[in-house]
Amino acid sequence: MQTLDQLYSSKDVVLTAHRGASFDDAENTLPAFERAVSCKADIIEFDLRMTADGVPIVLHDKTIDRTSDGTGTPEEHSLAELKKLNFSYCFRKERLEKPLYPQLEIPTFEEVLKNFRDKACMNIQVYADFDGMKEICRLYLDYGMSDRGYLTIASDEIAQFVRNYSRDIEICLTPGWENRATPEGLQKCADFGCRFVQPVWKSVTPETFEVCKKLGLRANVYFADEPEYARELISMGADGFLTNKMLAVHCVNLTKRDIRRFAEYGVSISHNPAPNLYLGSGIPPIPESLSVGVNVALGTDGAASNNSTDMLETMKLAALIQKGIHRDASVISADQVIRMATCGGAKAIGMENLVGTLEEGKKADMILF
Repeated sequence: MQTLDQLYSSKDVVLTAHRGASFDDAENTLPAFERAVSCKADIIEFDLRMTADGVPIVLHDKTIDRTSDGTGTPEEHSLAELKKLNFSYCFRKERLEKPLYPQLEIPTFEEVLKNFRDKACMNIQVYADFDGMKEICRLYLDYGMSDRGYLTIASDEIAQFVRNYSRDIEICLTPGWENRATPEGLQKCADFGCRFVQPVWKSVTPETFEVCKKLGLRANVYFADEPEYARELISMGADGFLTNKMLAVHCVNLTKRDIRRFAEYGVSISHNPAPNLYLGSGIPPIPESLSVGVNVALGTDGAASNNSTDMLETMKLAALIQKGIHRDASVISADQVIRMATCGGAKAIGMENLVGTLEEGKKADMILF
C-alpha cells in the first residue's frame, strides 16, 4: 500500500471513497470500506463521533436515527448499547423500511484501523470535543497513521488542540463551506501547516488549483459522482476527488483516457442499452472497455426510461447495438453478453462471492433457453 506522499506523487488522480462505497452499500460500515478497497479506492473517507463511554465510532449524523434502528445521539449510548443495533437502515442517504443486512454493527475507529490501515489511506472527518480528540489522537498515533491518513477538522480550536497534541498528526483544515476554495481560505490552511485541503466542487475554479500548487497544497475535491464532473475537475487541475459511486452508470461519453482510468482503478460500468436508446443519450464504448479489462454489468434502469425491465431484451440490445455501430458482427460475443448479465453484475456490486456463477456454495443463478 502506498503512503499519502507516494499516492500524490505517483498518480494523476487520487480517488477517495466517500463514507466507503456508499452508493453500493451501507455508508460508514466495514462492508462499505471493504467494497471501496476492492474497487481500488486510494483513500477511504469516514466520520468519527464519540459514545457515552468515550469510544470513537464511525458515524456521520448527529443522531443514529437515519442509519440504525435506534434513536438519539451516539453520546447518549454506550458502545455496548450501540453494538446491539443494526446500522444498515440507510442506503444512498435514504432511510430504509427494512435493513440491508440482518445485523450490521457500527464500527469503532480502532476496528477500522485494524482492518484497513494496510489497505488504504484514510480521510478521517472528526466531530468530537477535546476529551474525544485525545482518544482519537492516541489511536491515530498508536496505529502509525502519519502519512497514511489525515484528520479533517472544521474547528480552528480543535485543530490547534490536535497540533499541540502532536505535530505528527496530519490535519486537513476545512474553513467555511464557501471559503474552502478561496485564496484566503487556502492561505489559511497553508499557514496552519496543512498539506491537504478539501474544497467544494461548486466553488472551485482553475485559479483554486493554481493557488494550491503555489502553496504546496494537495486539493481533494468534495465531490464528483459522475464522469463528466470528474473530468471537469481533473481538467482544472484537481489532485483528486471524493466520490460516492464506485460503479459508473451509462458512460455514454467515455474517453479513451477514462477507460484506461476505469481499468486502473477497478471501476465497473453499468451498461443500460435500452434507456440509452430510449432517451437518445448515446452508446457507450463497451468493446473498447472490455478489451482493457474493465468489468461491465448490464442494467435496465427504471421503467420510466425503458418501458420494460426485461433482462433478456437488455442482453439482446447490448449485443446488437455494438455490432451495428461498429459494423462488425464479431465485435461482441454471446459469451461476453451473458457474462455481463451474470458475473459482471455480481462483481460490480461486490457480490461475486455469493452470486453470478453456478458453483458450489453460491446462490443459484441459471439461464435456461
